[in-house]
Parts: sequence; C-alpha cells; structure tokens
Amino acid sequence: MVGVLGGMGPEATVDFMAKVIALTPIEEEQDHIRLLVDQNPGVPSRQVALLGPGEDPGPVLAAMAAGLEAAGADGEVACIRADEIAAGAPGTVAAAAPSMP
Repeated sequence: MVGVLGGMGPEATVDFMAKVIALTPIEEEQDHIRLLVDQNPGVPSRQVALLGPGEDPGPVLAAMAAGLEAAGADGEVACIRADEIAAGAPGTVAAAAPSMP
C-alpha cells in the first residue's frame, strides 16, 4: 500500500491519484494500486517557509508520513520536501512524486 501525503493543493492530490489509476495496467479492478491518502490542507505553506519567515512544514509532513506508515503504508509519496519527511519519520520510505503525463 502506498501512502500519499496530500492536501497541499487538494486538486493536485486528486490529479495525482487519477494519474496513478490511469497509468496502472490492470486486467480487473483488484489489480489497482492500493492508496492511503492523508489529505491535510492544514500543512504550513511550503512556499512561505522556503522564503524564510514561515513555519517549517517538515514536522507536519513527517507526522503525516509516520501516520500513514502506522496505518500500513509500505512507503509514502509526496510532491516536495521528501528529505525532511524521511528525516522526521525514520524507517519510512519517502520519495518525490514522479512527473506523470
């Protein structure tokens, strides 16, 4: 099961999920990839934090990743800050989401 850190642009999360579904080769419904999504629009702004004065979203993202792992996710996917997610949630697999057509 893949954990998805979402909600930081809720439409982007839904778009990512739609692309995973569309690009997964299946013969029947049960062949789809199981996704577990933490849709959290309350993550502090990554853009503001990158400019310096904002709250660091790293701890919130790390907590989300740890929660997904505790719920059974084998690894997590996030669009940004994968390094801080992994640093804050030891033992989790965090990777930047691939660019999908």
